Parts: sequence; C-alpha cells; structure tokens
Amino acid sequence: MAYATVRETLPLILEEFAASHGGRRPDLIVHIGIASPRPYYSVETLAHRDDYNITDVEGRSGYLDGEKRWRELGLPPILTPGCVTDDPTSASPYQPDEHFLDTWQSFAPESDLRLSKDAGHYLCDFIFYTSMSLALLEGHDRNVLFLHVPGASEDANIEQGRVVTLALIKTMVSCWLDEKRPV
Repeated sequence: MAYATVRETLPLILEEFAASHGGRRPDLIVHIGIASPRPYYSVETLAHRDDYNITDVEGRSGYLDGEKRWRELGLPPILTPGCVTDDPTSASPYQPDEHFLDTWQSFAPESDLRLSKDAGHYLCDFIFYTSMSLALLEGHDRNVLFLHVPGASEDANIEQGRVVTLALIKTMVSCWLDEKRPV
C-alpha cells in the first residue's frame, strides 16, 4: 500500500458511508493491521503526525502525503481518540486506558491483549492519524481505534482474531457509547 492511497481513499470511504447513511459518519471505526513480530493483540492509543521515513510500495516516504499537509493544517504532533465536546453527561470516545483494557480483557479472557503507544511510524500509524485528523478537521469525535494483530494465519489464529476483534467492538460500545465517564 502507499501513503497517497491512504490519503486519497480514506476520505472517499467515509463520504460513501455518509452518503448511504443520511449524512452520518460511522459511530465507531476500527482499522486493523498486521504487526508480524508481535505475538499479541494491541490497541494503539495514539497516532503520530511526523517521521514517516519508511518508504511505501511506491518508494515514497509519508512526508508529502502526511506530515507536510498536516503541519500546514496546524494539526498536533499526536492525536488520540477523543470527543469534541466536554459534555460530562455524554458518553464519548477517549484514549484507551487501563479501564478500557480491563473491559476488553473481560470480553476475550484467553487472549494476550495490550495497549500500545507505538503504531510504528509506517502505514498503520499513518492510517490511524489520517482517520483521526479527518474527524478532527470536520469537527467530529475521534471515535477511531487501530488494532494490531499478530501475523499468524492458521485457522485457529484467524478464529482468535475474530474473537479479539468482536471483543474490541463490544468494548468500544461499552466504554465509549454506554458509559457516562466522570470528567
């Protein structure tokens, strides 16, 4: 995949969704990528604006398609899931924390689940930042997560990935939509 493809395609996917759902954005967004060296599942807790120096399939770094544009738009160096308003009566997305992790583990108790602050400064991190920056620029909640999965591809691994992903979605609903968190 290429940085330019992410930059061009992600807004189109969101526009297509909105067009077919009365102008609404998705309530929750989960991006999934493979982190081959990791033997565990991890939810990324932050995304980086800068330092996409690893070249993509087109031999380009992420500077022109990401960092340069984001800096020109005045976007911050780090984005995390979050809400646009400070309304304490409204449940909303927040940066995954220990409570979020505990809830996720309760839905998938046999899995090695972790929180991560290192999405890798490559395409996974780029997708995560792109997705959250689009929400921020449009004034929407950053109801976005990135799930890194191990690279194993046996049937049992695929089934475990399904269980973990469903558990993550349940956690997002439980923690971000159902709970009223104190400020």
